[in-house]
Amino acid sequence: MQCKNLIAALFAMSSTQLGLSACAEEKHHEIVTIYAGAQVWTGECFQTRDIAVRDGWFVDIHEAGENPIRIDVSGKYITPPYGNAHHHITGDRDDVSWSFIKDGVFYVWNPALQSTTYTPEEAEYYTRKDTYDVRVAMGAITEPGGHPEKLYVEILSQFVYPGKGFDYFYGAAFHYGRTHDEIDKALQLLTEHGAQFIKVMLLYSEEYEKRKNDNAYYGLKGINPKNMPYLVKVAHGLGKQVAVHVETRHDALVAAKAGADMLAHLPGYVAVNQAELLENKMVLSEVEVHKIAEQNMLVVPTYAIAANQYANKKDDDEFDQTIPERHYAVQAENLRLLSNTTVKILTGTDSYPHIYDEATHWVEIGGLSTEEALQAVYQTGRHLFPDRKIGHVSSGYEADFLVLGANPLKDISNLSTIEMRVKGGKLITELQQEE
Repeated sequence: MQCKNLIAALFAMSSTQLGLSACAEEKHHEIVTIYAGAQVWTGECFQTRDIAVRDGWFVDIHEAGENPIRIDVSGKYITPPYGNAHHHITGDRDDVSWSFIKDGVFYVWNPALQSTTYTPEEAEYYTRKDTYDVRVAMGAITEPGGHPEKLYVEILSQFVYPGKGFDYFYGAAFHYGRTHDEIDKALQLLTEHGAQFIKVMLLYSEEYEKRKNDNAYYGLKGINPKNMPYLVKVAHGLGKQVAVHVETRHDALVAAKAGADMLAHLPGYVAVNQAELLENKMVLSEVEVHKIAEQNMLVVPTYAIAANQYANKKDDDEFDQTIPERHYAVQAENLRLLSNTTVKILTGTDSYPHIYDEATHWVEIGGLSTEEALQAVYQTGRHLFPDRKIGHVSSGYEADFLVLGANPLKDISNLSTIEMRVKGGKLITELQQEE
C-alpha cells in the first residue's frame, strides 16, 4: 500500500508539472522533489538522509527552497541502478526496455549486435530518458569457423533469422581478422556501422594452431593470439574500447598483454563435463591476475551461467554430480584473487540470470563478500558510460536511482526487492498499463 501511495504521489507531481503554463516555465525549473527518510547508499554503506532532485539531477538538499514536493520513503533503501556489461538481447521496444528497468538495470552493453538489424531509430531510442541506455558492438571479430559464426549460421538462422545464410551474417554479425589488413578493414567497417566498442573472440588460444583448420572445433575457436596487440592498438587509435571473449586463463593473459580493456567473461563461466578441464584451463594464476590488474582491465565474470546450466543436469544420471561444487571452488578462487587487486569487477549476465542472481552467486560460492559484490553492482553503470555522471546518489549526478524494500548489505538477494525506479528524475513504471 505504501508503494502505491508513493507512485500515486509521483504521478500527481508529474501532472502538476505538465500543467504549468509557458509563462511559468522558469518556476517549473525550480521545482525540487525531496525523497525523505530513506537509507541512502554512500558508496560504502547506507546512511539515513534526504535526497533532493531537480530537472533530472541530484541537487544539494539546501537548494530545496520553501515549497518542495516531499515523498516519504522511510524505511526504504535508495541505491544507484544496476548495469549489465554483457547482454546479447536488446532492442528498441518498450517491453524490452521495461524488462531491464523492472530488474533495476538502466545501463547495458550488447557485445554482439549485428549491424543489419540496427537502425538510427534504435540508436535514438537508447538516448531517451524513459528507456534503458544501451551501447553496442556491431558483430565480433573472429576467424573462419570461429565463435560466433556457428551460432548465427547454424542456430540463429533457423530460429531468429529464418532463411538467412552465411552471406547475410558475414560482415554484420561477425567479421574475419586473420591478417592486419583484414583487421583494418573490419575495424573500419565496424566504425562506419556505429560500433561503440569492439568485441574480439579468443577461444583456447593456446591451441590456435591445432584448431584453426580443424572442423571438429567449428564454433570453438577465435583469432590468432599473435594479432591481438595489433588489433587493440588500431582499435584504440579509433577511440574504441576492446572487450574480449575468453574461455581459458591463456586467453585472459593474451588479452591483458595486448592491452584490451575488458574481459567479457572470466575463465570458468560455463559448465563442463570433465573436472580436469577446470584445473588445466580455468584456474587463474598470479601471472594472469597481475597482468589483468596492471592493465586496469574491467572484468565481467558472468559466473552464474554455469550455475544455471548445472541446474539442468541435476537429474542426469550420467553426469558427475561432484563437478559443480569443484567448479564453484575454481570460480571463487578466481574472484578472490582479483578482488585483492585494483581490478574493477562488473556485473553481466550474457543472457541467463538477473544481475542480482549473478551477485548472489558470487557471495554464495565464497568468491566475494557482500560488500565487495555491492561495489561491483553499483560501479558497473559508471564504467559502461564513463562520459556521464551516474552511479552515485550525490549532488551533481544524474537522478537515476532505485528504491529497495530491504537492505542488500544484510542479504545480497535483497537487490531484487525493487519498489521504485527513477530515471532522469522521473518514475519509470508499467503501472498505468497494468491498470
